[in-house]
Amino acid sequence: MGAGAAGAPVARRLAEVPEWNILLLEAGGEESLINSFPAIAHYLQFTDYDWAYRTDKEPHACKGHTEKVYFWPAGKTLGDSTIINDMYTRGNVRDFDWLAYAGNLGWSYGDVLLYFMKNEDVKVPELKRSRYHGVGGPLSINHPSYKSKLIVAFLET
Repeated sequence: MGAGAAGAPVARRLAEVPEWNILLLEAGGEESLINSFPAIAHYLQFTDYDWAYRTDKEPHACKGHTEKVYFWPAGKTLGDSTIINDMYTRGNVRDFDWLAYAGNLGWSYGDVLLYFMKNEDVKVPELKRSRYHGVGGPLSINHPSYKSKLIVAFLET
């Protein structure tokens, strides 16, 4: 399995079964020091850390793009796309419920929410008691620890 936002936590949980041996693989090279700074993650797009996919030409979409092609960044190192998109994002509730409706039992949002929560260690005070977030998991969820003057000015307006 891949070592992205879904694969790494699943591998970790599977490795808790003593009788199983789990191999976690990811394409691409090693991370560098620059991967440690979330604020600049988007600058890693269109580098060796990105597969740099492009969509097919879309006559009815991508109207703001000269060639009507959209660039689709996808991470290529340990952490997968989390390395280049600087965020943790859950899938849409309706998408999970649709998977269950389509016959994939165990994939409704209610079913997968428990696993999201086990993965999280929420540090945001107002979310700690939320029924949608967890505490004590390996993935720390918090507000950025830095604030630029621009962000402060934006929030004050």
